[in-house]
Formats: sequence, structure tokens, C-alpha cells
Amino acid sequence: MDQLFWTLPAIQQLLLAEVAAFLLLLAVLRLARAVKTRWKRSRPVTVHRAEVPAAPPQQAQPTAPVIPPAQMVGLMAAAAASPTIPELTEVTASQVPPPGVVSRPVARPVPRVRPKGPAQSDLPPDALLGNAQAALAAGATEAAADQLRQCIRLAAKLKQPAIEAQARLVLGDVARASGDHTTACEHWQMARELFSRLQKDDDRLATEHRMERAGCPTDWVLTQF
Repeated sequence: MDQLFWTLPAIQQLLLAEVAAFLLLLAVLRLARAVKTRWKRSRPVTVHRAEVPAAPPQQAQPTAPVIPPAQMVGLMAAAAASPTIPELTEVTASQVPPPGVVSRPVARPVPRVRPKGPAQSDLPPDALLGNAQAALAAGATEAAADQLRQCIRLAAKLKQPAIEAQARLVLGDVARASGDHTTACEHWQMARELFSRLQKDDDRLATEHRMERAGCPTDWVLTQF
């Protein structure tokens, strides 16, 4: 029994020593954790920044030349003597096409260039008759017929029956060559009457021979044109 009483205090002391050691170890671990946390907070943070490319060197802007006052006065006088330049109109928002719409150029009328020399209406009847004969020689039948009609109208207006008769005679030949027998006979008969009034027997007989060969009637009542 005495040994048992002596053993119990020893066991209690051993347990107390183990508990004290455990508490001491726990306190050391807590202290170490606290020191580590404080060290992390106090550690400087390194921030990595993206490298910004260096700006290219700026080119030197050209400086405006200095114009002497005397030369400036001369330039102003030359600008005043030159013709006025039309002002440019500003482009409004309504004139700008919306996105996706292709603007098309506006067609502008092309000015007509008048041919050099006198116009056909300004030529006298004899010149029109000469142009018609030249056109016939070149094979331009339609152009010749048009000039012969102008010659007939102008000659009748200006009271020039001799030129009118010659133009009708030639226009009858043109109509006959194109197959228009009736028109040919009408112009020949009017030419024959004009030659008869002018007492040009040779031209009248030549016209009558044309009418006879073509079988034209001799008693038509024609309308002057």
C-alpha cells in the first residue's frame, strides 16, 4: 500500500508535465503562426507593369518662310489683278450619302459645239444648191435632198425662181433614183412651169424629156411647197 501511495503522486506529476509541455508547444505554434502572418503583411509587394513602347521621335515641323513686306505687297497686287476664284460651297449633312449607299455621279448635259463656218440657214439659195450637188457627187443622197428642200423654200421666199427651178429639177432626179416616181414627177412639172415663165426653153425641154421618159402625166394640178 505504501508503494501505491508513492506511485500516484509520480503519475500526477508526469501527467502535469505532459500537459504543460503540450500547452507550451501549442503556444509556440501560435506564436510562430502570428510571426509568419505579420512577416507576410509587412513584406513589400512588387507590381509588374506592362512595358509601354517609347513614342517615336517627332519630326520637326517645317517652318513657314518669312516673306518680306515688299514681296507681300506684290503678291497681294497680283492676287487682286487675277480673276476671281469661285467660292467652294460647304457640304451639308443632306448632301453626304448614308453608309452603304453608293453615290453616283450626276450626268451633266454636254454643250453642243457649233461647227465652224456659216450655218445652213444663213447660206443663200445658190450656196445650198452647190452644197447639194457636191453631196450628190460624194454619194450623200439624204444630205443632198435635205439641202435641196432648204434651197427650194428659201428661193421661193426670196423670189429667186431660176434657182428654185434648178433645185426642183435635181430633187426630182433624186426622188426618181430612190424609187419615188410620184414625187419626181411633181418636182419636174413645177420646174417646167418655172422654166416656162423664165423663158428658158432649153431647160424646159430637158425637163419635159425627163417627164416623158418617166411616163409622168402632163396635166397635174400641183400644190406649191
